[in-house]
Amino acid sequence: MALRLRDILVCLVLGFVAVLAWPILPWSSSNLYEIAITATGDRDARSKGSEVWLTGLPEGMDADAFLKSATMPLGWERRGDALFSYRDQPSTLRFHGALAREAAFTFVRQGWSGGVTIEINGAARTENLFDPDPAGKVLVVGLREFPQRAGASTTRWTKFTGAVLLVVAALLLVFRLLDSLSVRPSPPNSGYVSDTVRYALPSVAIFTLVLLGTWPAQMSPDSISQWWQLHTGDFSNHHPLVHTFLIGGPGYLLGSPGWSMALQILLLALASGVMAAEARRWGLSRRVTWSLAVFVPALPAVHLLSTTFWKDVPYAIAVAALTAMLMAMLRTNGGVARRAVFSGAFALTLFLVATLRHNGLLVSAGVVVLAAVIWRRHLRLRFYAAALAAGVALPVALTTFILPALGVVTVSRPYGGIIPLHLLGAMVAEDAVTEPQVSSRLETILPIADWRAHYDCLSVVPLFWAQGINHDRIDSSLLGPALHAAIAFPGIAARHLLCVNSMGWRLSPTRDAQYSLTPLGVWQAPAPFDSLGLVEAPVTPAINQALKWEFATTTQGVVPFLIFWRPAFILLLLAGSLSYVSIRNPAAVAGLAIACAPTVLNVLSLVPVNGSQDFRYYLPIYLIGPYLMVAMINAARCSSPASGASFAGGRFPAGPLS
Repeated sequence: MALRLRDILVCLVLGFVAVLAWPILPWSSSNLYEIAITATGDRDARSKGSEVWLTGLPEGMDADAFLKSATMPLGWERRGDALFSYRDQPSTLRFHGALAREAAFTFVRQGWSGGVTIEINGAARTENLFDPDPAGKVLVVGLREFPQRAGASTTRWTKFTGAVLLVVAALLLVFRLLDSLSVRPSPPNSGYVSDTVRYALPSVAIFTLVLLGTWPAQMSPDSISQWWQLHTGDFSNHHPLVHTFLIGGPGYLLGSPGWSMALQILLLALASGVMAAEARRWGLSRRVTWSLAVFVPALPAVHLLSTTFWKDVPYAIAVAALTAMLMAMLRTNGGVARRAVFSGAFALTLFLVATLRHNGLLVSAGVVVLAAVIWRRHLRLRFYAAALAAGVALPVALTTFILPALGVVTVSRPYGGIIPLHLLGAMVAEDAVTEPQVSSRLETILPIADWRAHYDCLSVVPLFWAQGINHDRIDSSLLGPALHAAIAFPGIAARHLLCVNSMGWRLSPTRDAQYSLTPLGVWQAPAPFDSLGLVEAPVTPAINQALKWEFATTTQGVVPFLIFWRPAFILLLLAGSLSYVSIRNPAAVAGLAIACAPTVLNVLSLVPVNGSQDFRYYLPIYLIGPYLMVAMINAARCSSPASGASFAGGRFPAGPLS
């Protein structure tokens, strides 16, 4: 099939989006900075040394680029992409050049660390980097807290245009390759349940190997907290109680979180299996479906997270099940929803989506509204009543009335104000807090200078855990001042939201993105949590080492990180696949777009409530995305669709939707 004008226009739009999402902009603004980083040689009495590790450089810079404008004296040396000082101190690393105002430096805190002084444009800050925690932490020093000098604007139209043309050429080539594919409809001749189980088997095999290498589970501080709740009976809904009982409960009864993970990997495998079984009924051949059933669990983002004791994994399972059910309703024009068993399963899945993650309520409510709009004339009122009750009313009642009545602690007061706290931090950093009463209140939480020093648009953690912060003054009432500030300064609010939601739109990895992917071990908990006796004890150490090698390999370098760990990349591929459908089989677009609804709603529901760069929030797209993409390509390659089921005044194609 020859390329047409609309092919070029669609590829041009996708090319612009991809380049902007990298991001490469037609122009950039920067400021001049004189920077001196001094390893002082001072150290804490408890420290074993006076090391200074500079591991994070301004975004877009590696050590080579930084050192071109820097002077590295005796006492500093390079270790990979990090700069390191441990002898001949004091020693000062100097830099002179243009940097973006949002740039930051990252230093390691650990048991061998000493003192460091950071002087930028004449203003100095001294820090003791020692931290007794074996896990270590980081200190992020942003340029915003220091004076700025004359700005400079750099035109990058040549680079921008070249990048767009390169992406457009690549997309046109991909479209030609897709056009050459021969698609032959191959209807399934086996039952839905048996197909689900069969297609789940590759996942079971892969996830079992991961469990053998990560036994009993991968556990972060959140995971340890939930396991502690099961042992003490002192429950909190800060981490959803439904997850604590549903996944943690069986493991607690059997004596190990490993059994919780055994249940989790079985459910995760079935989620992949049901997506494969449904995709098969949308016209995919048996061979393609089996390839997907192996490919999805083989993704590092899926199998490396399969044994994490996190609510986000069963949440992704529920979103995948909801997607498969929505696809079945589209395929049968709502007919399957007339069955009592399906209606009950749909309602239960909505309940799990709404209760397993705090943003899940927005997803379940969105799906209920979508179903009511699409099938308003086809389904009975009791279907919608059950969906609304299970997906919205019961979760709200559970959180607001039932759990507090049972003595379960809900989200603590400071966490109720953590998101507006972060937005107010952006306002303080930009000198946009103009109301005296608001400034006075912020001062009672943390000195204004410390707000500027600890604000990081990528994460609320440095600000929320800043030394000396008064958590008693943080609660949901901060939402009012935050909203007023956002209305008064929409540009600042928009930049903040774009930054904190980078994982959903930005292709290139952000600073320290590798640290928020997966624990790959068990957190060494302090007392009293250490009494639980939870330690990493792999059944097969060789698998443990292989998994850690895989993680290091897929996170080392921008391209591997983009392919394996950037949700925005999968979202862009989904958009590209749907665009391909729009120019090859427009009648199929509506149904396929609706099939994406749970995944897209999950991403959108994170926008107002996100406070960090946690990869796990976006896990559903890795479990669901490949199936949807291949279904889209298959639909685009189907020969001229016949008329099919009606939908909102339009027609679905017969093929996969009839």
